[in-house]
Amino acid sequence: MPLVKNLIASLTCPATDIILSDIAAFDAKYGGFKKKSLTFVAARPVSGKTWFMCNCAVNMAKQHFRVLYYTDNISEAVARIHKIAPGVPDMYVEEMLIFNADNFKKQCLQLRPQVVFVDVYLLGNVINKKNLRRIKQIAESLNFAVIVTGTLNRCIDTRLDKLPKISDLLGINQQTGVLETADFIFSLYNPALYIPSFLLPPKHQLVVCPLKMPCKMPIYLELKATGVIGDWEPEILPILN
Repeated sequence: MPLVKNLIASLTCPATDIILSDIAAFDAKYGGFKKKSLTFVAARPVSGKTWFMCNCAVNMAKQHFRVLYYTDNISEAVARIHKIAPGVPDMYVEEMLIFNADNFKKQCLQLRPQVVFVDVYLLGNVINKKNLRRIKQIAESLNFAVIVTGTLNRCIDTRLDKLPKISDLLGINQQTGVLETADFIFSLYNPALYIPSFLLPPKHQLVVCPLKMPCKMPIYLELKATGVIGDWEPEILPILN
């Protein structure tokens, strides 16, 4: 995969410090996820954040990485993971309703994960600026990648341009300090939320837009009925911009 290798080289990061999502377009364009770093994935509700996180977690578990998945809705997360891959290798799914740095570090020391997902609906109610910095510090000290999700504010819905922008993070940044703490920031855009269905292809599309990343080009993915996310076949897609 030359594109992956080129991007990895540009980030001056050894290949052993990269954890691939196994979503080909994502890995080829962005080089996967980097250990000792914090990646933030933001979107409006029902845009596909949890599906994206669960797909990445399942794919990494299949690659025999130790995966720790925190959620504020265990039943939903487990149901989605089993729908994506009924026979997925074991991963650790834990509840996070209130963040406790000592408990978080203790659990990471016990399980020694290589990648940690934090997927909670209202991130600012669970994790503040101090918490997010602490999570990153623990990831750096224990050498794992951490991927966190958050919900963007409603201002996107009022604009003609529906593509997420860095300014859409200002609200959640006041609560979590994500703009300063996160190494990489992506947003997910679901055209089906804004564009009439008769203008869209029959497949369910998902657009990944990098907001804080050396590569600024978006990629197009398909969210299948099975919950599996795969690459979109090349074609012209309607998008509001």
